[in-house]
Amino acid sequence: QRLKAAGFEVVVFEARDRIGGRVHSITNSAGTTIEEGATWIHGNWAEFEALVAGMNLATVNSDFRKMTYFRTLPGIPTVVTQAIFDDMKGKLTDAVSWNAFWNPRRVMQNVIDIHYATGGFHPYTSGFVTNFTTAAIDTEFANTASKIPAEAALELIPNYHDHQAWDAFLTSSAGDNTAFPGGFSQVAAQLAAGLDIHLNEPVESINCINRPFVLTPLASYDADHVIVTVPIGVLKAGAIAFAPPLPAVKQGAISRLGSGLLNKC
Repeated sequence: QRLKAAGFEVVVFEARDRIGGRVHSITNSAGTTIEEGATWIHGNWAEFEALVAGMNLATVNSDFRKMTYFRTLPGIPTVVTQAIFDDMKGKLTDAVSWNAFWNPRRVMQNVIDIHYATGGFHPYTSGFVTNFTTAAIDTEFANTASKIPAEAALELIPNYHDHQAWDAFLTSSAGDNTAFPGGFSQVAAQLAAGLDIHLNEPVESINCINRPFVLTPLASYDADHVIVTVPIGVLKAGAIAFAPPLPAVKQGAISRLGSGLLNKC
């Protein structure tokens, strides 16, 4: 939208039959909207929050510091108060941050087990610690704590020069989570309004040897600039041919970068 407003002719190619990517809201027969993908704006992101505020969408806030466990075991609180959340967060942060520097390759599960065995999570039970750390770690990294090295926690710290990210990092809390009762897809729909979007038209190749052009199964398109925002899995699969080939440093990063699986229930 900003490029269009600046006078550029913009064409968007979408391989699916809908926009939004992993932002996908569905409404069931009872009229309830369910998110199959992105659900919240986590933290305080001033620029994005201002953009969404201008869309006049209904929003609600989810406070992750106030959780309810629907399946509990003896000794596990059913309701997690903010005081319990803050206490557990502090204990977990102490354990993970120390190991991130001194035992970076130690997996998170071992960090948690050692911290529990040495009294670091007192007075909480093992079952409660498991429930809490699963919610805190597995959902954050889309993988199990037994496969995540402690050094991964350093990825949550913003780049030194990213002032906007630091503002969000220092001012956000687990209580700042904006959701949309009418569905997150409303945001994608408003961002897409008025744009030339080609659905069901995956990009097969991008040639930038001379004047850039994009090739799809339907046609070839000349361009001045090409912005690529495909998922990492598409790049890893080599589904798009680049001419000239991507630099070795980028290809290496693509091959090493993994992606996790987070099932929403």
